[in-house]
Amino acid sequence: MEFVVVGAGAIGGTVGARLLRDGHDVLFCDVDGEHVAAINEHGLTIEGPLEQFTVEARAVVPADLPAPLGAVLLEALLRAEIVRRDGRTRRVTLVRPVEPWLAGRAGWIH
Repeated sequence: MEFVVVGAGAIGGTVGARLLRDGHDVLFCDVDGEHVAAINEHGLTIEGPLEQFTVEARAVVPADLPAPLGAVLLEALLRAEIVRRDGRTRRVTLVRPVEPWLAGRAGWIH
């Protein structure tokens, strides 16, 4: 089974890299074309307090996702700064809703 990891940042990259290291088939998808190109050219390096490793990986931008998709791991987050009426700001992290293009490719009803 192929896993598609949508969002190849810190969380999605770590989850997908560990799946790859354990022998699973993983395709990363990210909206940042430069990040996708770097993953395809250099692989994905995970650096943490306990270990560091690099895996060869495949990545695409959303428009290049194949259809239909296998198991989808949605790791895309939306980081925003909210400005309140009194002028103070608050940083928040929200999980993005599943985009219609992804729902359609995965065969989900949206």
